[in-house]
Amino acid sequence: MTAEFTGHGIWLATRRMLRLETLKSLMIGDDVREVQKALVAHGIDIKVDGTYGPLTEAQVRQFQQRAGLKPDGFIGPATRSALGL
Repeated sequence: MTAEFTGHGIWLATRRMLRLETLKSLMIGDDVREVQKALVAHGIDIKVDGTYGPLTEAQVRQFQQRAGLKPDGFIGPATRSALGL
């Protein structure tokens, strides 16, 4: 398995670690939309727009807190697993 730093996240086996770095470098993509849909399925009220911005990060932290994970706003392997992804 190779990892490639993209400047916006880390690709691991074709999956980025999603995180908000700055407001000028929002992450956008189908992988973000997939996470947002999973959050909705877990009862988190969030707009599914494919953009990982401050509102999505806040909702990710809320989900992580509920799931007993470190509420850091990063969508890494543990958060993906808890989301069923």
